[in-house]
Amino acid sequence: MNKFKLIYHNFKYWKLLLSFLVIIVYTISPFKSFSQSDTTGKDIQFLPAIALNDIVQYSNAKIMSNYIHPGIVSGIMGEDTIFIKDVMPLDTSIIETKNYDRILFHWDYYEKKSQIHRSQYWYFNVSPKKEFDVTFSPIREVVDNEIVFSNKELKRIIEDGLIYEIKIDDEVNQDQILLTILEDAKPYIEIIKIDSGKTYARYHIKLKDKNEFAKNLSKDQKDKWSKGKEVKFPIGINLVDKNIPAYKREFDLVLVKEKQPKQKDN
Repeated sequence: MNKFKLIYHNFKYWKLLLSFLVIIVYTISPFKSFSQSDTTGKDIQFLPAIALNDIVQYSNAKIMSNYIHPGIVSGIMGEDTIFIKDVMPLDTSIIETKNYDRILFHWDYYEKKSQIHRSQYWYFNVSPKKEFDVTFSPIREVVDNEIVFSNKELKRIIEDGLIYEIKIDDEVNQDQILLTILEDAKPYIEIIKIDSGKTYARYHIKLKDKNEFAKNLSKDQKDKWSKGKEVKFPIGINLVDKNIPAYKREFDLVLVKEKQPKQKDN
């Protein structure tokens, strides 16, 4: 008998402790929604929905419904409310946030005990997406947008190919960042992804295969090279967020083969 009393008291203790922890977690949670009440004016005594991750534009929000009733979820964009999906009782939904300002949950149900029809709304702010970060790592110092090599060094670079590395960090998904070669650089360089995760990607920007690189040289470039003159090759790239075109970066770079010094006569 004493054993069962002990189990009972332990159960009450852990239940009380768990309730206390839930209150603390909610108090410090970064995923809280606004204080809200239902259409009857009754204060809500529990969280109708809980965000399980950060709610950021152009991402997938994971939100759990605590209601035993079905409902709907919508996106609020300015003055517009756009239906997204139906919500099942006690279900966890993956919601594409797009460029919504808020995510709105709505339940309509009849409360048998009080014989009242209730309409409950619960919503979450959607944080604006931050601009992506770029780390630029050239193999040689860049001066006035130019990377300069001697004739001998450039021959080695053509064999190896690598000119610079780009690392992209995006808070949502690195696949949303489009990296392209500037039009005038297309004959000379290529982009190779060497590593990636959910929120980052690393690329090598390399000169094209030496045979293709040589084939794409203009007649003027070939003449200058053969005469030991300075030759320039565009090697620039552009980065843009596919969802927010205002988030963009451009590296308008030029690779320079410096003029060869004239050999002195003996």
